[in-house]
Amino acid sequence: MADLKSKFLKVYSVLKSELLEDPAFDFTNDSRQWVERENYGKPDPENVAKVKALYKELDIEGVFADYESKSHKKLTSWIEGHPSKAVQAVLKSFLGKIYKRQK
Repeated sequence: MADLKSKFLKVYSVLKSELLEDPAFDFTNDSRQWVERENYGKPDPENVAKVKALYKELDIEGVFADYESKSHKKLTSWIEGHPSKAVQAVLKSFLGKIYKRQK
């Protein structure tokens, strides 16, 4: 899977998160998986367009946004449960820097 990540970075230039190793495989049927396997990680614009179209069709961005939101709520809850207000402030500051960041 690490090889797919490096190929993804070469093609898309950005990796949002390691949360979804290869998210489309979790949501697709066999024919869609075949399309992705044939095109994923190949820098040719036609291959890139096919993978992007599949990800858009599967709403991978929406899946990530939902995961990010749920994770933020969970982390905020854990942070607020810490007895030290100083530690809470530091952790909330860190969380604020990474939540919904754009590279």
